[in-house]
Amino acid sequence: MVTAPWPSGNRRQCGILCDFARVALAHGKVWNLLVRSCAQVLSDPETFDLAVCMETLTGPFRIKPSMFLHATSLERSHAETVILEVRDGVAWVRLNRPEKRNAMSPELNRQMLNVLDQVEFSDEVGVLVLTGEGSAFTAGMDLKGYFRDNEAKGLGAIRSAQRESYGWWRRLRWFQKPTIAMVNGWCFGGGYAPLFACDLAFAADEAQFGLSEINWGILPGGCVTKIARELLSFRRAMYHALTGESIDGRTAAAWGLVNESVPLANLQARVEEVCRVLLAKNPVALKATKDAIRRVGEMTYDNAEDYLIRAQEAANFFDSAGREEGMRQFLDDKSYKPGLSPYDRSKHPG
Repeated sequence: MVTAPWPSGNRRQCGILCDFARVALAHGKVWNLLVRSCAQVLSDPETFDLAVCMETLTGPFRIKPSMFLHATSLERSHAETVILEVRDGVAWVRLNRPEKRNAMSPELNRQMLNVLDQVEFSDEVGVLVLTGEGSAFTAGMDLKGYFRDNEAKGLGAIRSAQRESYGWWRRLRWFQKPTIAMVNGWCFGGGYAPLFACDLAFAADEAQFGLSEINWGILPGGCVTKIARELLSFRRAMYHALTGESIDGRTAAAWGLVNESVPLANLQARVEEVCRVLLAKNPVALKATKDAIRRVGEMTYDNAEDYLIRAQEAANFFDSAGREEGMRQFLDDKSYKPGLSPYDRSKHPG
C-alpha cells in the first residue's frame, strides 16, 4: 500500500477533512465531495480553497462549522467544545470533549450559553436534544479547568465559572422549547445538572450514572445533592451519594433518574420518535406545561391552583387561535380525539 504524505503547509485543512469523514459517514450525500476535496489537497495544495469547501459543506446539508474537530490541534477552540446540528426541527447539541469524557470546562460552559442563545427562539427548532460525543454524556466538571485552575486565580474566577455553568443549566431548565437528555454513556457528578435541566431523559442500558464526589472527598455540590433528592427517594438518594457506587441505565430508569432505558443501538431512534411526538404539539402549550410541572412541585395545593389558573390565562392570551382551533376540530369537525392524538396544527389559522 502506497501512502502520500500530508502537505506540510496544509495540515489544518487535512485535519478538518479527516474529521469531516466522521460527519460524512452520517451524511452519505456529501461523501463524494469529501473525496474530491482530499484529492485536491494532496495533488495541488496551493490552489485548495478551504473557505469554499467549508461553504459547500455547511450549506445545503446543514452541517455546522463547529462539527469539525480540527484533529491536528491538541486543544479544541472555544467553539469546538460543543457540536450543533439542526435537523428536521430538532437541535442536536453534543458536548464535544470525548477525550475528557465530555467533562464540563469553562470553555464548554461558555459555548453552551452561546448555543442556547442561537437556537432558543429559532423558527427552525422545536425540540433540543442534549447528548455527548464518544462514550460519555458527561463525566461532570473538569477537575483541573473548572476547579484547580480557577481556585488558583481566586474567588472572582471561581464565581465567574459558577455563573457560566449554573447559568446554562438554569437556561436549559426554563428553555423555550422542550428539551431531552440523551444519555449515551457516562453521567457522573455535575452531569446530573444538565440531566435534570432537560425536561425528559432517555438513557442507554449500557450508560453509567454515579455521584463519585464522595470518592475524592467532597459532597455532591453545585445543586447535585438537590437533584438527587428531587428525582430519587430518600433512601436511594442517600445510598447513591454515600457509597459512590455507579448504576447502569436500566437501574437509572427504575429509580426515576431517566424516563426510559433502551439498548444503545436503539437510543437515538427512540429519542427521534419522542421528538416527532413533541413537534406535533402546540408550542405555547408545551412551554406553559413544562414550566408548570417544574413550578408546582414546591407549591401548596392552593398556591398551585392559583398559579395554574393564571398560567392558562396567559397561554390563552399568547395563543388564543391555537386553543380555539383545537376545540373546533374536536367539537365541530370531530376529526381527532385528544386522549389519543393532538389536533392538526397545519390547519392553524395563524
